[in-house]
This record gives sequence, structure tokens and C-alpha cells, in this order.
Amino acid sequence: EDAVRKSLESEPLAHLIIINAPGNVVIGGDKSACQRVIDEIGRHQAYPLDYNIVNHCPEIAAYTDEWRKLHSRATTDVPHVRFYSSATCSHYHPTTETSAQAILDMATHVLDFPAMIENAYNDGVRIFLEHGPRSQCSQWIDQILKDKEHLLLD
Repeated sequence: EDAVRKSLESEPLAHLIIINAPGNVVIGGDKSACQRVIDEIGRHQAYPLDYNIVNHCPEIAAYTDEWRKLHSRATTDVPHVRFYSSATCSHYHPTTETSAQAILDMATHVLDFPAMIENAYNDGVRIFLEHGPRSQCSQWIDQILKDKEHLLLD
């Protein structure tokens, strides 16, 4: 992660967009800028993702109004369930407005999965439900929490 951050300093059109787990990061942005970062840190450590969309970066801020409008939907209160935002790495009470803002913030900021998991753990969360493909989040949570008591369900 440190090598990626250092290399990105000279590439204003490339960004660290996701930290999945210690040593597992995603960059995005201009293809040429990303390629220069990959060349600098070493190709053996990088592979392309299978989609052509950039998220979790400041450029999305140009579409703030549209993004918030697109994600403004009715919510239903779910007692005793804590919802976390990857932008703040903390929990929030979902309403139409706070949910749309959380999605906007997530789109414009680095998604720091380890920080969010650590904060959830510090809040007392011990059970994590996997709903992503190939149990990747479960693998990352195991890397993040290591020997700390937790249960993963996928």
C-alpha cells in the first residue's frame, strides 16, 4: 500500500480507490496513469479488473446532484441492525437522505474496508455476513481481524 501511495503522488489522474485488506489495494483512473503506477510498483503484483468504471474517487463529485438523486429512495427502519458507511467507516441511521449521502460519500472517497471492519469490531460486531462473490470479503475480514474472535457466514 505504501509503494502504491508513493507512486500515485506523481499521477494526479490515478487514485487509490479501494483498500480491501492489508497489502490488497485497487487503483483507478486514467488508463495510462494507472499503467505507469503498475510499471513502477511491479507488474507481478497487479492485474486488471473486469469492468470499466471508476468509483471511490474525487471525479465523481462533478455529478453530486445526479448521484444523490439517483440514490434517493425510501428506506425502512430495521431495529437493532447497524448500517456502516465505507466512506466514514462508521455506522449511521439510514433515512432517504442519509442513505443517499452515504452512497455519494462512498463514491467520492477511498473505500477503506479494513478501517470499516476494525471500527465495526470495536463497536462489538462479531458476526459478518458475506453476500459478495467468491467469499472474497470473508477472506479479507479474516486477514484484517486475524486471531480476534469473529464468525463469518457466507
